Amino acid sequence: MEISLAQDIMSYCLRETEGLAQEEMRRRRHGQKCSDLFAQILQRKQVACQIGEMAGIEMARRLCTVSKAHGLNLRKSVDLLKESASPEIYVCGGQANRQTLASVERFAFSRGEWELLPDMPTARSFCCSAAVGGKVYVFGGEKDQRAAFAAAECFDPVMAEWERLPPIPTA
Repeated sequence: MEISLAQDIMSYCLRETEGLAQEEMRRRRHGQKCSDLFAQILQRKQVACQIGEMAGIEMARRLCTVSKAHGLNLRKSVDLLKESASPEIYVCGGQANRQTLASVERFAFSRGEWELLPDMPTARSFCCSAAVGGKVYVFGGEKDQRAAFAAAECFDPVMAEWERLPPIPTA
């Protein structure tokens, strides 16, 4: 009786172990398929750059460190990501010799130099600006030392073009 019980228990344990082993093998194969697919996707440089951009430079670096297969194109694009994440400073308008300026200049840290950009449609000084979604928005300001005005404009650095926006509300 004891031998029969021991055989039954042993048989049960072997069946369970075999089932668990098969499940583990299915999980590993699924994980490998996902890993292979991800590696294939990352072979496309543009996709690797987009993923790196969305994940951020630090996560792209970590992925490069963790996996040679997955990090290959990310390693190639990390420099591009660093350059594109490099800040730029825009100087819009101002005054020189009592004249209001429409000029715009940009300092690119990645190159360490200033560059002249297309003039704003409206000359202004003492204006406010913000960079959102890859574009530079300029609001209000003064012109020729006269009262503030409500002009609003948007600069697209990729197209190097200005667009007039609806005037900002004033009280």
